[in-house]
Amino acid sequence: MAGDEFYLEVRNNKMEILDDIYLGKLRYNNMFSLDNWRYECTNDQIYKPYYDMEERKQDNQIRYSIWNNEIIEKIRNIYNNNQPITELEKEARNDIENALNWIDRSSIKHKNNIHFVFVVILD
Repeated sequence: MAGDEFYLEVRNNKMEILDDIYLGKLRYNNMFSLDNWRYECTNDQIYKPYYDMEERKQDNQIRYSIWNNEIIEKIRNIYNNNQPITELEKEARNDIENALNWIDRSSIKHKNNIHFVFVVILD
């Protein structure tokens, strides 16, 4: 089935993938869709070299955005402060819940010097 595929990765400062989760195709177009965050990337200068390196390495077949705590909290606020109405909104909200739970577990497991990378493999 065609469509962009979405992953979340936790990486260390050596750009090694410590863990990842497959989020699926994310075919939703509503406020709960994680696809809304595909271009949201931290401006923190500490992450800039990692993002640039990955962008060149992948020859535009894969898009990366690095999520800092501020971006993750924006996503968490949408999840906590809005109720879905349609079935598609409920499904998309479940995707947010899965991603946030994974982020929370990964933060506890890996603790220091990590960053979260939202990966989109373009179809």
